[in-house]
Amino acid sequence: MKIVALINNNKEYTNTLKEYIESLGYFVIGNFYTKEKLVACKKIEKSSLAIIDHTIQKRGDGIEFAKITKEKNRKIAIIYTVKYIEQIEESSLLEIKPQRVFLKPIDRNELKIALKMLLP
Repeated sequence: MKIVALINNNKEYTNTLKEYIESLGYFVIGNFYTKEKLVACKKIEKSSLAIIDHTIQKRGDGIEFAKITKEKNRKIAIIYTVKYIEQIEESSLLEIKPQRVFLKPIDRNELKIALKMLLP
């Protein structure tokens, strides 16, 4: 089974996203909103994909969380979410190489297609 990790500080949003992704047949872990929780999680190493929000702890620290995730699992695919594209610098995105960047709120049809493409 393909494992999807959710890295976001909004518990309500994460729960609805988790329910939707699980309805598509994927196993979801998360909600990781502290670096300590992310580092301590052994399932990240077995995850196939992480959906990482740009602002985890009310700051633009999603890039840092993406780097930690990639250190724990070099093969993990990343979907990076932002509220406004201006929030992030192109160089930061190039550094973490996400497979997709979505504007929030995530369009569920686009997410469904992305999951099918990234998790065959």
